[in-house]
Amino acid sequence: MYFIILQNNPIEASSCGDAAIPYSFEATKTGHPILGCARPSCFGWTANGNALSSFPAFHRVHRKLDGFLRKDEIKDFFLLHRDVDLSGFQNFQPQNARCLKTLKNKCPLSDQWVGGIAPNTNISELPLMLQCCTYEKLVLAEDRGIVIVNSGQIIAGGEVMKDGRQYAFDYISDIVKHIKPDGKISYHVSLHRMPCLPHPYEHTLI
Repeated sequence: MYFIILQNNPIEASSCGDAAIPYSFEATKTGHPILGCARPSCFGWTANGNALSSFPAFHRVHRKLDGFLRKDEIKDFFLLHRDVDLSGFQNFQPQNARCLKTLKNKCPLSDQWVGGIAPNTNISELPLMLQCCTYEKLVLAEDRGIVIVNSGQIIAGGEVMKDGRQYAFDYISDIVKHIKPDGKISYHVSLHRMPCLPHPYEHTLI
């Protein structure tokens, strides 16, 4: 697995940014959270075919990064432009999230996902603070339920395929941290599925 840090200035939360989607969540053996970000072909575009250049940013907590960008998409963040065939998409809209500047303990709204997590240096603290991001197309998303992620476990969503074609994307919509009386840590992770039809394109550097 490949990790990337593309932020020089301190930030409040490790973040997928407004051009990537939270698709996985891991609790390490010590209970520390790791957020996985992805940039599927149906997200991260301006209306005229430019790739959004909002880079993810992660913190190093106890010598381990608390987030990552999926390896096969790192190169896309260094492309300044993509030629996109928008024929048939006259009403094409920008595909980007709007992330809140303040941190919350939940992201409960139907048009939100967990765009980032606050550095969690003291694992015994509650709650886990989140950066909530909104994306209007999430109102069409389907609730896929809540998965309990214990220490040493991971949940991963991502592209959903049928007959060899992508049609949806499973994302992390909310995370709630729990600490049992014996000190064991678990996370209740909400998954949703949004429509995600890729548009044909070819990469072009300018």
